[in-house]
Amino acid sequence: MSFDAEYPQSPDRVWKALTDPKALARWFLPGDFEPRMGFRFQFEMGRRRVRGEVIDAERERRLSYKWRAEDEPESVVTWTLEPTEVGGTRVHLEHTEAVGAAMSAAWSWGHVVTRALPQVLAAGEGRRGMRLSSHRNRVVLATSAPRVTFLATKGRSNR
Repeated sequence: MSFDAEYPQSPDRVWKALTDPKALARWFLPGDFEPRMGFRFQFEMGRRRVRGEVIDAERERRLSYKWRAEDEPESVVTWTLEPTEVGGTRVHLEHTEAVGAAMSAAWSWGHVVTRALPQVLAAGEGRRGMRLSSHRNRVVLATSAPRVTFLATKGRSNR
């Protein structure tokens, strides 16, 4: 499964939202995350634990980790960041390998990419009243700033 999004915030700001434990707890899952190769982390997902390990971390460019929820198969999550010409960030999210039903039911990447992450990125910037509309595979998030367009595509997992 993969998603592509473009945010008006800088790669530095997006990187912090993806890697800072306090920021992660606000928009994703609470845990003890550090963006360094080999770091073993744990996220709390209700009563369940998601355990993982960082397998690639290049500041403001790429973050990849393998993880596994209890009784679920291991999978790999990769975030790729690319600066835009206007100072924002183009983000590609890919979740490969098997995704267990319980894990995918607990939250969806579509919500993460189109709602949770943009709200945390916009915090403190005066962007209120976010509105989301969907047209086929094209999702548009409107804020008081210029419109941000997200394209979500679902692909086959690598097995």
